[in-house]
Amino acid sequence: MENSKILNLVERLTPPTDKLKHFYWGTLLTVFGTMLYLIFGIFAFIYAPALIMASLKELLDKKPSFMDWFWTSIIAIITTLLFAIFVLWK
Repeated sequence: MENSKILNLVERLTPPTDKLKHFYWGTLLTVFGTMLYLIFGIFAFIYAPALIMASLKELLDKKPSFMDWFWTSIIAIITTLLFAIFVLWK
């Protein structure tokens, strides 16, 4: 019962189109990973949550799609590159 409330909330908060859903969840996972990086200082935390979850989702999907993986992962890749350029290369 509690689980269905959480799933209903997730569905309400998720944008309606498929690729936008992937971008949305990739962004949330990247924000989470960036917070982990800021706390623990491990650079891989920025991109790892989004890339791992995108890969797992596509591996377990009935019809895997590279574009689904791409739209989930792209924000993590861009954020990692921006951090590498502006934070690490001082």
